[in-house]
Amino acid sequence: MLTTLGAPRAAPRLRRGKAQPLAEGPGATPLPLTRATLIRPRPFAGEEAARRWLAEVCAERELWSTLAREAATELNRLLHAHRTAAGDPYVADVDPARAVAVRFGYGTGDEVADGRWRAANELAEPERRKLVSRDYEALRPQERVA
Repeated sequence: MLTTLGAPRAAPRLRRGKAQPLAEGPGATPLPLTRATLIRPRPFAGEEAARRWLAEVCAERELWSTLAREAATELNRLLHAHRTAAGDPYVADVDPARAVAVRFGYGTGDEVADGRWRAANELAEPERRKLVSRDYEALRPQERVA
C-alpha cells in the first residue's frame, strides 16, 4: 500500500512566465512523503501470538534485518513493475538509507491499509544506519566507478 502524505496542493500555473508576488515571509514548501506499507498475509493465532512475534522481531537484530531486506526487495520489485507498466524509467528504487522510518507492527487489514496498527515499533535511527552500512557497504566502491 503506497500513500502520499503532506503533498501540497498543485499551485496555479504562471502565465507566460510572469512573476507572481509572494505573501510576506513565505515558509518552506512542504515536501510530499510516500509511505509504503508492506503487508505479509500471515495471520496470527491471536493477539498474544502477534505480540510475541513483534517482541521477537525487536529483540533479534538478524530477524529485523532480514525482514527489512525482504521488504526493500519486495518494494523494489513492485517499483520495477510500475516503471514498466507506466513507461516511466525515472521512478527510483527505494534505498533504506533514505527512509524516514522503518517500522514493524501488526494490526487488522483495515488498520494497516490506513497506516494504523494495533502495536508497532520503530527502528532507532542508529540501528537503521547500521543495517544500511552493513548491507550496502559492499556496493560503495562500485558506486564511485559507476
